[in-house]
Amino acid sequence: MSNNLTAGYPEKIISLPNETTQITDNFNQLYLKNNNSFNEIVKELYNKYNEELLICQNMNSVINSLDQILANKKQNPESIISWCMDNQSNPMVQIVLARCYRFGKWIEKDEHKAFIYYQKSADMEFVEGIYGVGVCYGKGIGVDKDEHKTFIHYQKAAYMGHIKGANKTAYCYERGV
Repeated sequence: MSNNLTAGYPEKIISLPNETTQITDNFNQLYLKNNNSFNEIVKELYNKYNEELLICQNMNSVINSLDQILANKKQNPESIISWCMDNQSNPMVQIVLARCYRFGKWIEKDEHKAFIYYQKSADMEFVEGIYGVGVCYGKGIGVDKDEHKTFIHYQKAAYMGHIKGANKTAYCYERGV
C-alpha cells in the first residue's frame, strides 16, 4: 500500500509547480489589472480636481465632484485611499492624498499630513507638489506661514511652467516679498 501512495505522490508534486505557476500568473494578472484600474482612477481624481477648480470657485463643490468618479467606477473611498497608501512612489498619488487630508475628504482632516504629502510630491520634482507646498506656506496649512518659502516654491513652480505658480510669483513681487 505504501508503494501506491509513493507512486501517486510524485505525480502530484510534479504537477504542483505548474498549478502553482498558473495560480501565481492568474493572481499577478488580477493584481496588475486592479493596480492599473486604481492608477487610472487616481489620475481621474487628480484631473477632475484640477478641471473643476478652473471653472468653480466653491471648494466644497470641487471636492464633492470627486465622488462622481468613484460612483461611476463602482469603487469605495476606502479602497482608493488604501491603494494610495500602498503606492506612494507616484507623485500624483501624493497629491491626491494631500488633498484628501487637507479637505478631510474620505479621511480625517489633517493639514500637517496634507503638507507632508505635498512635500513628498515636491521632493519628486512634481510641479503640482511644489506649488502645493507654496500654498501651504502661504496659507499656513500644516506649517507656519512663511512668505519667503512661499515665494521660493511659487517661483520654482513658475519656472517649471505652472501658470498659477507664475501668477502667484508675480503677486509676491507686487507685494514686495
